[in-house]
Formats: sequence, structure tokens, C-alpha cells
Amino acid sequence: MPEKEKEIGGVCRVKLEGRKTRIRTEESNLCNMVADIVKTQLKVDFVLLNAAGIRKYDLTPAGPISLGFIKELLPHNDKLIQMQVPGRLFKALLEEGLDKYPEPDTCFPVVAGLRFEFDPRNPANHRVT
Repeated sequence: MPEKEKEIGGVCRVKLEGRKTRIRTEESNLCNMVADIVKTQLKVDFVLLNAAGIRKYDLTPAGPISLGFIKELLPHNDKLIQMQVPGRLFKALLEEGLDKYPEPDTCFPVVAGLRFEFDPRNPANHRVT
């Protein structure tokens, strides 16, 4: 690992839940951490990310967070887009992330700065309550 990737940017005091079957079907503290960091760095009211972009598929023990860890967690260099969207479009984006739920290959929504509920018994595109 290059020296730069060993640099510590912070310390986490709890285990981080990153197992694929969990992060793609439910809220997790690892995904929440990523969304909170994005929200803070962009200085926006809320964030919507796709759990499929998060690739640290294990339970990470508490401890230091290095640049190498972040690169492993987010390996794709996905671009972030800041925009204003009408509420109906935002709801549609949440629905899209839940359309195949509970399959673990879904694009489960990861959010910061807001809360939402959904009913998995409803048909696709009618789950966000």
C-alpha cells in the first residue's frame, strides 16, 4: 500500500456494517457514514446515494479510517451531482432504489439529512410511504 493510503483521516469507535446482503437491503452505519460525509463536504441539505457504489463487503472493526480504506470502500470514482429536483422526482428516485427489494442486488437508497419509510408489501414504484 502506498504511503499516502496509510494516512489516517479519522477514527471510528464502532464496527461498520458493510456486508452486501445488509447494505443493499437495509440502512447501515457504514452507508450512513458515507452519506453524512458527502452531505458535510458538499454543504447540502440532504443526500441520496446508491448502495451499489459502496464496495466494502464486510464487517469492519472499530479503529482508524485510512485513505486506503476509503479507496477500497468507494473504488469507482463515481461523480457526485448537486441539483434541485421536485419532490415527485425525488420520490421516484427512492422508488427506483426499492423496485427489486428485497433482492440484495438492488440499488438500495442511502440518505443523509432526511428520513423515509417504505412498505415492501406494496408493488414496485408504490413502496415509499
